[in-house]
Amino acid sequence: MTKENPSGGIPGRGFPRRVYPARVIGVGLGFIGVAGVFVSAGAPPWAWLLLILNGFVWPHIAFLSARHAADPSRAERRNLMIDALAGGFWVALMQFNMLPSALLLAMLSMDNMALGGMRLFLRGLLAHLTGIATGVLLAGWAPAPVTNAREILFCLPFLLIYPQLVGNITFQLAQRLDAEKRSLLQRTRIDALTGLWNRGYWQERALAELSRSQRQGAPAVLVIADIDHFKNINDHFGHGVGDQVLRRLSALLQKEVRISDFLCRYGGEEFAMVLPDTDNTGALAVIERLRETIMRCDLGPDYPGRVTVSFGLAQLGPAIADLPAWIEAADTALYQAKQAGRNRSVVYGSQDPVSSAG
Repeated sequence: MTKENPSGGIPGRGFPRRVYPARVIGVGLGFIGVAGVFVSAGAPPWAWLLLILNGFVWPHIAFLSARHAADPSRAERRNLMIDALAGGFWVALMQFNMLPSALLLAMLSMDNMALGGMRLFLRGLLAHLTGIATGVLLAGWAPAPVTNAREILFCLPFLLIYPQLVGNITFQLAQRLDAEKRSLLQRTRIDALTGLWNRGYWQERALAELSRSQRQGAPAVLVIADIDHFKNINDHFGHGVGDQVLRRLSALLQKEVRISDFLCRYGGEEFAMVLPDTDNTGALAVIERLRETIMRCDLGPDYPGRVTVSFGLAQLGPAIADLPAWIEAADTALYQAKQAGRNRSVVYGSQDPVSSAG
């Protein structure tokens, strides 16, 4: 993700690399427009020399200076002001020829507005005026605003190509920002250790499922799972091995649950999941297969043993009005599983609370 300068709003170290081709093309197209006026007006050699340096040397100097600067954002703002200053200078040397002057100033101002907002736009206007004043001092004041047919022809590449270039850059930036936004949103929903949904996002999904099930009268089961004696793993093998066990078990859970189920790391060594469109009988069958698979699971080279997991299941029903009540019901069933000897699945509210044991 690109960094941003809080004072200027221009992206950081990667920005010079992205603006470089746009400056090369834009300044090169600007050269053609100004050259058309110079050909008609018979500009002096020194003006041609400055135009060639600006058109074909300056973009590379700007890139290298910003690329190697301690603060690339500040350096790129400086380069943009030099662009604006040069634009005003060429307007004066073209004796305010209307079409190329308006085109040059409009495109440079558009760049400043797009990259730095109103603040950079206004600074760019000041740089334009400074460049115009400098050009008038060097070349004199002899306005010739009329644009002839040949000068219009020289302006056409700039007029036709540069807006397409800016549009493409804007489109790519919008795509990049959208991808970064989706990536950031995804990271805020993911538990960093296990790669599962985190508790906050899972609760949003669980609440949505609760509302849907209540509205449609569809069954749904909430399950809370807890690794048995997990503290012993951390105490005897270290927290690094404990994290390895959590990651391996999370991968197994993610693989074994159905596509329609959504699973999270609820906290510590606890996991939670919601099984939509499933009643207690169907959920118990799913969870029992999962529990038995866990018992046979190899948890990695650093942990030689096996783990067991206790499960508490709670089907959504009339007595459960909201998500906290649903979670509490599953948690109560989990507590009963622990009390009954662990490594078993318990359905909340059943006559025989220990529905299945290993």
